[in-house]
Amino acid sequence: MSDHSRTILAVDPGREKSGIAVARCAKCACGDEDSVRAACQILFHEVLHTRDVPAKLLELANIHGVDVVVLGNGTGSAHIADSLASLGIARVEIVDEHLTTMDARKRFFQMNPPRGLGRIVPLSFQVPCRPYDDYVAIILAERYLASGERNV
Repeated sequence: MSDHSRTILAVDPGREKSGIAVARCAKCACGDEDSVRAACQILFHEVLHTRDVPAKLLELANIHGVDVVVLGNGTGSAHIADSLASLGIARVEIVDEHLTTMDARKRFFQMNPPRGLGRIVPLSFQVPCRPYDDYVAIILAERYLASGERNV
């Protein structure tokens, strides 16, 4: 990535577990989903217990020099937003989570294609082998960029 990029820390908040992702994206990333995805480099993604999220976000913000935190508007978002404010992370943008779970499930299988006999079973019958909330966080970062709210 060039010097003309921004770093987004995205959070899919949940009651028990949350997904987080750090993406470095070109500032010129524009509108459509494919160009936004092509302009983003995923630096980190993980699913962790929600109670561990604030400390991990602070650590990642210090490591990666985050420009903006993108927070899904679903379950647990108010608690995470309060935690971020108490940590002094001021730039938090809320993003609609509608249908992100379905999109993230597709992305999980794109990035982790089934192997062996799993290749012949239709994906609609398969269940990811682990929680994929981190892929939801990746989708949230891309949605933020695609929405046109790119004034970092």
